[in-house]
Amino acid sequence: MGQRKRNPPSSLCSFVAYGDLASLEQSTMATEEQRKNVCDAWLHAAAALSFSIEAPYLLKSADGQAVLCSAYLPDFGGAAGMVFGLLEGPDHEVDKRLSSAADAQGLYHSFINAEVYESYDEEVFKEALTDWGFFGDEERRPVWLRRK
Repeated sequence: MGQRKRNPPSSLCSFVAYGDLASLEQSTMATEEQRKNVCDAWLHAAAALSFSIEAPYLLKSADGQAVLCSAYLPDFGGAAGMVFGLLEGPDHEVDKRLSSAADAQGLYHSFINAEVYESYDEEVFKEALTDWGFFGDEERRPVWLRRK
C-alpha cells in the first residue's frame, strides 16, 4: 500500500489568521465567536482524546480559491483524512464550495452544528469521531476508539 498524502497536523489555532479569513466567507449565520469556539472545542478534544487536527483549515478548490473549513482531521473519515465545516442558517445549509473542493482532493467531508460543537463534551465528540471512522496508522489510534 502506498504512502498517503498528509497535511501536517497542527496543535495551534491562529485566531489572528482566522480573523483575517473572514473575507473568504460568504454571508452566514454562524458568528465569528461561534467559529472560534468550535475551533477551541475541537483543539481541546484533540488534546483530551489524543488525535491530530488542524483547525481552522484552508482547503484549495479546483480553481485555486481558498475555502475555509473548521478543521482537517488527517486520520478520520477516509484514507486522505477529512475536513468539516459548519451548518449554516435556519435550514442548516451546507457550503457547496467546501463539498466540491473536498471531493476534488479525495477528502471525506462533513458539516456540524456550531451550537452542538462550540463547547467540549467528551461523549459528543467521541460519537462524531467514531461515526467518521479512524483510517490512520494503528499506532496513532486513540486508545478509547475500538477497532471495528
